[in-house]
Amino acid sequence: MITDTLPNILTATKTESFTFNTKEIKECFDNLERKLDDVQKNDQDGFKVLVQAVNQLKSEIDNKKVAPLNPFDFYLKRDNGGYHADESWKKIIEEGQKIQSEYWFNGEERLGKRFTSPYGEGWIGSAVTPIIRIIGYEPEYWFRNTARLPGRFQFTHHAHFGGYNYFELNGEEVLYDDNGWGMQTNSPVCIYVESATKLDNGAIIRPFEQAIYNTAIVALNNGLPVYLSINPDRFWMKDVNIQQHQGSLVGIKHGLMLEKDWYPVEQIANVAVALPDPRFINLQMEGPFSNKRPQAAMMLSGLNGIISNLNLHGWLQGPIIFNDRNWVINGLTIDDGLKQNGSRFCSKEEIVAYCISQAQTEKRSVVTGVVPWPKQWYLKKWSAAPDTAGFYQKGQMII
Repeated sequence: MITDTLPNILTATKTESFTFNTKEIKECFDNLERKLDDVQKNDQDGFKVLVQAVNQLKSEIDNKKVAPLNPFDFYLKRDNGGYHADESWKKIIEEGQKIQSEYWFNGEERLGKRFTSPYGEGWIGSAVTPIIRIIGYEPEYWFRNTARLPGRFQFTHHAHFGGYNYFELNGEEVLYDDNGWGMQTNSPVCIYVESATKLDNGAIIRPFEQAIYNTAIVALNNGLPVYLSINPDRFWMKDVNIQQHQGSLVGIKHGLMLEKDWYPVEQIANVAVALPDPRFINLQMEGPFSNKRPQAAMMLSGLNGIISNLNLHGWLQGPIIFNDRNWVINGLTIDDGLKQNGSRFCSKEEIVAYCISQAQTEKRSVVTGVVPWPKQWYLKKWSAAPDTAGFYQKGQMII
């Protein structure tokens, strides 16, 4: 029968959905019309089976039960045919954490009895929990609320800078940078990279391998583009454009946990603020055209971090590193403030490429590949700023 020669294009899953390979199924339907008459004449039983399979597939597609090839990939949709995507984002988080929970409990039961957690509750289960990818495919999405990025979740787009995510932050579920860690901006947060959380079912998901890549973030209404909570482990950003001409004076901030009474899960703050092994690769950050202070592209603490190929446009101050515990800055360019009309947003003498607070007696971080700039500060922690420049007023204590 004809069905004996069909490729394996339909695969049942435990959720009674179907996965399919679009290339193979297209080839089948390209040949179907040519073979249909012969099949109908010579193989009546095969023809009936084929018709049933096609009708079943059509029904699954119509009822939106066809799953992607990767069950851990979720595509971000616009809510109710509009431009906002808050509800779609929340639904992906809920469904993704249900999937993760099954793996988490299995891992804790299967491996937890054999091995001791190397560091904290939930570590073993989280290590074998699948990464959920939120994938944008529309050219623009709008958000009224803060977008949570929990442990083992990543956000990307279908192509390099393939879409822009606009954050209005005028909804009812918005987090604010209301703590004085490093600098209190009081700004609403666009994307909140979550710390360890305890779900309603008891699963404790650790913040492993969270990532933002291949997309663009537009912070409106004084929004803070990315806030890193406490201790995201191996967090990375790559190929991201951050535009915040209307945003806060800080682009990426690492600090204390943020909470509100509406928050849907319990966050766990059982460690100090630390950022182990982060990566910030190929970022273009566009800041406010002003000499307002204090202002910084990034405010980070932690260890073994790499900032590579960072392009700052409109910024007054490059990255601020609280603690020089094996950081690498490799490749950094800064716009000199010259506008098209010949004016400048600030004096060139006020721009600082970076400021690293030296906490030990010897320097433990390395800076290379920085376009020549008058001020590159590697200063003793708690010392006084030598000039009014970048983040600081002259004489102000270095963080």
